[in-house]
Amino acid sequence: MSSENEIDKPQEQQSETVTPEPKAEEQQPIEPKEVKEPVSAEAGEAPEEAVAEKPAKPARKAVTPKASAEEGAAAEPSADGEAKPKAKPAAAAAKAAPAKKEEVPPPPPEPGRYAQLLMANGFKPVPLGNDAGGIEMIELNPSELREACQFLRDSDASRFDLLVSIAGVDWKTSLQAVYHLYSTATYQKLAIKATAVDDKLPSVESVWITADWHERETYDLFGIIFEGHHKLERILMPADWIGHPMRKDYKVEDPRLVWNER
Repeated sequence: MSSENEIDKPQEQQSETVTPEPKAEEQQPIEPKEVKEPVSAEAGEAPEEAVAEKPAKPARKAVTPKASAEEGAAAEPSADGEAKPKAKPAAAAAKAAPAKKEEVPPPPPEPGRYAQLLMANGFKPVPLGNDAGGIEMIELNPSELREACQFLRDSDASRFDLLVSIAGVDWKTSLQAVYHLYSTATYQKLAIKATAVDDKLPSVESVWITADWHERETYDLFGIIFEGHHKLERILMPADWIGHPMRKDYKVEDPRLVWNER
């Protein structure tokens, strides 16, 4: 019996030395959560009954000032309490759509060799640059067309002794004649443009004899009247033809033209 008691004693001592660990609930007591009372619609008074506790919302991520400003601008509360989309700021709209560059008109062409020559001798040409073939183009006022052409023919600096052709142009609002000049001495070329006033231009037949037929052809097809021509009449169409075929307002109104009888 003594041995059994001796054996039991260490067990009792051992049991006495062991202390139970506290539970998690005992270590961390639960703190009461505050219940927010909603504000009533009238005069901001609190309701009599408390509202049930809502579950805690998850923590929001940190937002940079730029992002928060954009979010704040996304919606704006209205008088009714409903969120309405807010217009984006002008800076954001400018970034979304790049601004179009304003088209700057090209500068006027510089006067060429023969425009400078005419200016130096009292004429007022309008420089138009060069065409696709590199030929200088100028425009002259009808009032000084004949005198300027005679100067370009007689001057040693130009010597345009040949009128190659006269081309008519119909701009709907006005008629224009383009004179193509050539120098057999210097092999240079020049194009002169003149806008008709009331469908009339001064004749240059007295400057170049070749203008006789060129002016008649332009008159026949476009109806430009070259004042001072010795005999301005049709050269391609019959003398009694009605209208001028190369004009944009031309209509076939001649009753003699019956297509099925040609």
